[in-house]
Amino acid sequence: ILSVRSIDVESEQGRVKLTGAVKTADEKARAEKARLQLSAKAKQDAERAQTDLRALAKLEAQRDRLRAAREEIMAELHRAVEKSQLFLAYQPKVDLRTGHAVGVESLVRWRHPVRGIVAPNEFIPFAEETGLIMPIGRWVLKEACRTAAAWEPLGLAPPPMPVDQGDPTL
Repeated sequence: ILSVRSIDVESEQGRVKLTGAVKTADEKARAEKARLQLSAKAKQDAERAQTDLRALAKLEAQRDRLRAAREEIMAELHRAVEKSQLFLAYQPKVDLRTGHAVGVESLVRWRHPVRGIVAPNEFIPFAEETGLIMPIGRWVLKEACRTAAAWEPLGLAPPPMPVDQGDPTL
């Protein structure tokens, strides 16, 4: 609470009236309380910012690990194509009415030297992104044809063989 006071001062030069505001103890206490609240809020904001920075650092580290793993898989996929680590698995297509095989579907797989068999959903997106899908698609088509030709002398009529590949130029 501010209290306004006037003081009359007389001197030989004349009379002067001084007016001023004086803070009372109650107002000083409120100002101190507000200062402490602001200080506490600033401390909370600083702690929250520090927590956010730690979380951001963790996310950046995770992003860096994922980027490194992605680059490694892309390099390994290039080597897989060069070193013939890809192979075709043949899935029979069966007529459910007769129970007889009516064809096979050729499915590309990756025999990784360390990770074992890698599912297509783990490498085809990378192949599409890097452009490797085109040479892989051509290889799949050639390999499926080579296999069908190898079955013919064995008395196996080459069945219809859909080839799922991603090379639009074929």
